[in-house]
Amino acid sequence: MIASGRYVTDGGKAHLANAVHKSIFGCPMFGTFNVKTQTNIEKFSPSIALPRTPYRYYHIRINGQHDAWAWRRDGSKLPGTLWELVSKELLPDSLKHKTITMEILGA
Repeated sequence: MIASGRYVTDGGKAHLANAVHKSIFGCPMFGTFNVKTQTNIEKFSPSIALPRTPYRYYHIRINGQHDAWAWRRDGSKLPGTLWELVSKELLPDSLKHKTITMEILGA
């Protein structure tokens, strides 16, 4: 499945994400990189959904080049069309200035 969208800022800068993501992936993660889409992430099955945690992760590939994870917290007040991305490597700033394509892997 393919979705497209554009970067939206929340006023901050990407940083090493908190310990929650590190405990899942075993390494520091960069994020969040927010993408506004027309597609609700919740219509897909998550790649990672661990018991006793409120987080779900969806493995994605951006523009066929960059792997990342869209994540969603159970009970989030954010719309499902706003995808919050974390990645093992900092995503390039060039992605902030154009429409990006996201392939949902394993969907």
